[in-house]
Amino acid sequence: MIRTLTIIALLVFMASCSMPETRIYSLYIPVDATVSNTKKADEPQYKAALPLAIIVDAPRYLTQPYIAYRNSPYELTIARYTKWDSAPAKIIGSELKSALSQRTRFSDVRVMNITPANSHVLKVNLRKFERYDELLAYYAELSLDVELLNPQGESLYRVTFDKRVNLSDSSFKSLAEGISAAVKEVIEQLCKETKMGGLASFSLQDAHGSLPLQDASGSHQTPPQGSTAPLTP
Repeated sequence: MIRTLTIIALLVFMASCSMPETRIYSLYIPVDATVSNTKKADEPQYKAALPLAIIVDAPRYLTQPYIAYRNSPYELTIARYTKWDSAPAKIIGSELKSALSQRTRFSDVRVMNITPANSHVLKVNLRKFERYDELLAYYAELSLDVELLNPQGESLYRVTFDKRVNLSDSSFKSLAEGISAAVKEVIEQLCKETKMGGLASFSLQDAHGSLPLQDASGSHQTPPQGSTAPLTP
């Protein structure tokens, strides 16, 4: 009996020694110091009630923390012992929540799984959050569709982001740096519409004005009849 237990313990020890260590990576997106220091004395201390719900949809593999990479459009590899500190879908939701709550007129920003009543909704379809390997080059790829809806469910803003950042090597550290840069670009593009920044700038549109839809290149398109409406507090 003792011999059997000794053999089992030895096998477990050998297996644990042969397993690679788990590495966890996180994004680093510096906070723009000018955001918190540009408030004017005559601006109100409190925001008007303007809630925003962020709903992130993503493929199943992006709802798990394991890092994904591919070397062709047809095959995806998921690292077994290398992870993000959170699932990519949660990372995107958290970063957007932080940026939009600090840099826009939205007063109550939450990441949710359902569409709440009497709230603006930012629908995010996360399509890529991964590394793409070519023969002599490596890229961080971030792709997502964003649509802003008013409380009546009408589309106010729609844009597609396809970011590809050249990496210095194939390490996961380089991937984390590249994805961080891509996420920062997305946030900056979403938050550059006004001096305060953010999609909530559309809430200041005249009640009789129309809101342009925007494509991924940043050019404005004429929205279909009835597809847009001004935000209302």
